[in-house]
Amino acid sequence: MTETAVPNPSPRLTHHWSGEFRPAEISAPEARNTVRRLLNRWGWEGDLDAALLITTELMANAVRHAGAENGGSPPLVLRVDVEGEHLLLEVSDCAPYFTPAPRTDEEAESGRGLLLIKCLGATLSWAPQPSGAGKRVTVRLAGRAKRG
Repeated sequence: MTETAVPNPSPRLTHHWSGEFRPAEISAPEARNTVRRLLNRWGWEGDLDAALLITTELMANAVRHAGAENGGSPPLVLRVDVEGEHLLLEVSDCAPYFTPAPRTDEEAESGRGLLLIKCLGATLSWAPQPSGAGKRVTVRLAGRAKRG
C-alpha cells in the first residue's frame, strides 16, 4: 500500500487520505483496516460499521471487476475524505465501465454489495477518469467529525 498526502482542495474538507492497493483479494480487508484507523484518529462520529462495510464492498468490487480483468495491475486507489458532515469513500480502478446492481437470486451468495450500500443510506455515483483510463466510484455517507 502506498499513501499520498494531498493539499486541501476544499475549505470544507477537514480530513483527507489517499492510498494505493494491489488489485488482490487481500486489499479489501487491508482497506477496511486503514479506514477504521483513519476514522478513529479523525474522531469521525458517523456510522463506523457502515463506513467499513461500504469500504469492503467497494474494494471487493474493484478487485473482482478490474483486478481480474487486467492481470493484477495497475493499483486500485482508495481516497477517504471527511467533508463537512459527510464521509466520502472513492475507489478508482482501470475498468472503464460500471456494472449496475444486478437482480439477485434469493439463493445467490454475491451480487448485493451495491444494494447494500444504498440500504445503508449512502449515495453512490461513478464517473470515468479524466484520463479516460478507468473510473472512480464514489460513496457519500452522512456523519460528522468531532470538533477539536
